[in-house]
Amino acid sequence: MPYSSILFIFCLAHTSHSIAINGATGGVDPSTGQRPFRQEFSTFATSGPAFDLYILSLQQFQQDDQPELLSYFQVSGESLSLCIHGRPYIPWDGVPGPYEAGYCTHSSILFPSWHRPYLALFEQIIVNNAQQIAATYPNASRSRYEAAAQSLRIPYWDWALNATMPSLVNQLKISIEAPEGLTEIDNPLFTYTFHPQPSQSEFPSTDGRISKYQSTVRYPDRNGQSQPELANRQLQSNQQALRDLTYQLITDQPNYAPFSNTGFSDGQGGQYNSIENIHNAIHGLVGNGGHMSIVPYAAFDPIFWLHHTNTQ
Repeated sequence: MPYSSILFIFCLAHTSHSIAINGATGGVDPSTGQRPFRQEFSTFATSGPAFDLYILSLQQFQQDDQPELLSYFQVSGESLSLCIHGRPYIPWDGVPGPYEAGYCTHSSILFPSWHRPYLALFEQIIVNNAQQIAATYPNASRSRYEAAAQSLRIPYWDWALNATMPSLVNQLKISIEAPEGLTEIDNPLFTYTFHPQPSQSEFPSTDGRISKYQSTVRYPDRNGQSQPELANRQLQSNQQALRDLTYQLITDQPNYAPFSNTGFSDGQGGQYNSIENIHNAIHGLVGNGGHMSIVPYAAFDPIFWLHHTNTQ
């Protein structure tokens, strides 16, 4: 089935208020049907207008009021995972279901397929923001930015190719060409800051230090400050294993069930590699006590989206 024809309705219980998730649909060649594809981050970062729009769109997404249904907070609370993906454990868009632990499926054959529409929603919001922002550029550059917005797709971080996190995701500031000209802004790829800090009922103290952090962190020190250089050391030391496991999985596993998730059992005690297993390793190596390493909080870290786009 063509990707653009898949329409997901998460909120079947409240059809009149449902969020239709059909991903990014622009930029398709009308004569061939060819559609834009997602790019590896290191390539995408040199794309000019597309990268500028991606950064500005992500910034706008993160600044949306947290109670808004399609805010970064609501979507990243994996509240499709929770909020959609994880905490706070509240029903998203009034949908009844197993939201007490987030809607996201792990250790299940549904692990890859659940995240597909989840990423499509994220991409849809980013592209919609980009199209609105592109229309605000000066006349001299507007057409270039509007064309870039039409074909924009979210990038991925290929950790099997290079396990080191892209340098741009760990910069506090980032420079982009905004409608008002060359501008330096707080880097929305580095962290997400809660505004306001969630209540104890949303992020209970029983979850430990993670519930107290006002911004997302990677490999935090005792003061709750990110240590991306230490995370990168861990990633680099596991580079060959990540590459070998990925190659083995793609070339040697013909059956989808063991390929897809860590919960597969053959009933005979067999041990299997899986895409979820490799995915779990990245979460742990990047987070190491920070948001990426704790499932209910993982999607708040902006690198989650680069990681999961690669996993998909």
